[in-house]
Amino acid sequence: MLKKLLRYDIAAIKKFFWIGVTVSLSASIVGALLLRFFIYASEVEGNVALMLLSLVALLISIVAVIAVFFSFAFTAILVFVRFYRHFFTDEGYLTFTLPVKRSTLLLSKTLSAVILLSAHFLVTAISIFLYILLAAPIATGGGFIDLSLFTALGELFSVLWMQCSGWLPVFLLEALLAIFLLLCSSILLIQLCITFSTLIFKKAKLALSLLFYYGVSSVISFVGQFGFALFGGILSESVSILLQEASGNRIFGAYALLALVMLAVLATVSLLVYSLTQYLIDRKLNLA
Repeated sequence: MLKKLLRYDIAAIKKFFWIGVTVSLSASIVGALLLRFFIYASEVEGNVALMLLSLVALLISIVAVIAVFFSFAFTAILVFVRFYRHFFTDEGYLTFTLPVKRSTLLLSKTLSAVILLSAHFLVTAISIFLYILLAAPIATGGGFIDLSLFTALGELFSVLWMQCSGWLPVFLLEALLAIFLLLCSSILLIQLCITFSTLIFKKAKLALSLLFYYGVSSVISFVGQFGFALFGGILSESVSILLQEASGNRIFGAYALLALVMLAVLATVSLLVYSLTQYLIDRKLNLA
């Protein structure tokens, strides 16, 4: 049943998702080409019409960059509006009459959100890379596409590989896992805020839930920054003292283990947030 629900949840947003993907990729390409035109036109003197046209191109290029990020926000809005409508509006009466456990319904909504937003996050990263790839020849004086960018990236990874003593793949994997967990934790926190706000407020529930999420995320950010400022330096200095006589391989291994512990803490907190959302839906939600 979970597979059917997941397929249904993804299919309901899929056509809008592809619109966002198309906008993101197209905007990055068009924005980069218009930026190149602006740089080229700015070097031509005495042509007022061309100068005005280049300013318009620059403005559209800026709007295109904004569109790349807005397309991701568009997908996120669709995902969470669907979560709200299917659980906490009149559609909730139909949703919860399905012969499915509420835990399965929440799991389906969560997995579909993770899949769609992770995919669109990857598309956003590709769009940014395309923008840089097409705009890079402006600074280097290369052709339409400057392949020296790949050479520079290769040299950078080569240096990092030598500096990290072969631990680079581990650090990269942990960095990707951290990005994924941060995305998942944001999704779970928004779901919790929507659920909690719906149980408290009677009107403008979705808008108030977003304000509630902003307040909660601000508090979490402040606590995180305060904790890092208070304990981060002490912990880093303590680890450095303990590993002062250790070899480079052991030092990198210790930091990789420390990062893994932090990822485990983030995963645990995310699981607690998900469990709290499940508890509120199971025990406190009453659409009658």
